[in-house]
Amino acid sequence: MSSVSKSVLPTIVLFGSCTLAAVSGPLYRAPEGYYATPYYQSGQVINAFTLADAGALWINEGNRFFGLAPDGIESDFYTDPGLVFPSFLGYSADGRLLIGESFAGQLWSLDPAADASQEPVVLASLPGLFDGVAWDDQTWLVSANTAPFPGADNQIFAVDLETGEASPLVQTGGYSGPLVRTGDGGIIYGTADMGASALWAWSQESLLEWMESGVAGGLEDGLKLADGLPAMSGLALGDDPTRDLFVTSWEGPVLRFDLETGGASAFGSVLSGSAGTVQFFRGTQAFEPGTQDGGALFLNVTDWATGTSTIFKVTPIPEPANLFGAGALMLLLLKLFRRRS
Repeated sequence: MSSVSKSVLPTIVLFGSCTLAAVSGPLYRAPEGYYATPYYQSGQVINAFTLADAGALWINEGNRFFGLAPDGIESDFYTDPGLVFPSFLGYSADGRLLIGESFAGQLWSLDPAADASQEPVVLASLPGLFDGVAWDDQTWLVSANTAPFPGADNQIFAVDLETGEASPLVQTGGYSGPLVRTGDGGIIYGTADMGASALWAWSQESLLEWMESGVAGGLEDGLKLADGLPAMSGLALGDDPTRDLFVTSWEGPVLRFDLETGGASAFGSVLSGSAGTVQFFRGTQAFEPGTQDGGALFLNVTDWATGTSTIFKVTPIPEPANLFGAGALMLLLLKLFRRRS
């Protein structure tokens, strides 16, 4: 079933330098040189989303799973009859949606091209799963806290999508944090300790060694990129995957982290709620102020008090010549018309 979405609001723009009126629900202000558009507003909590082809999104809100095309068309492909809490969404090599369903402790698969009568395929069972990234066509790396509630003993598992086997790969301890695959094939992991979190990295070579030996590595085997950070909820590499990392947090801040220098700076402000899933869509130019096609950062902000979420689309503000060129041309034509008349 498809319908035109009334939740894509391209006319509402939150500039980095604007003054904001009192608005209830999720609210994010972009940094200087960028603007943030409420791309999709939900009356429910958006648990997770992921980028699909051509800038489309796959979204879970409540128990509904659907696609959102850039033109605002929504396509439902599954509604669960019960209570679900997908902590992450991704996609497999064959184009199917992968879902980390936390309540059931299962890794699901759905076909976005099928109708809403389909049922999810259970690929693996793993309690406490939080985030996952593709390793290859057959294997996913999944961050999961397998300790009984309220315990905290997170591990990163290598999950075989064909057999369902989950093998411990890295012992991280603590509560579950987000993962991202780096440009050189390794992974970066963000811990989730309030006010005292750290970014850790492991190389592709180390991960391959642990997969082959069956002996898991640990934090001490990785490289600490930064510490003293807020509890992290999402990671996304930017247009330069060797150095540009966006970090979201349960505690509110959104950070832009430089992997080369180790420096971090605030990237805008979450004024109401907290930021969760973050995804980056690469453009043809750098994601910097003044560029015409610098890509876009998609950011899910949830206001837990109202139980609502908004996915914001953050893009660079083009150079004034690009932004106001059409207006200047109209003024010139108007002057010429007045002179002739």
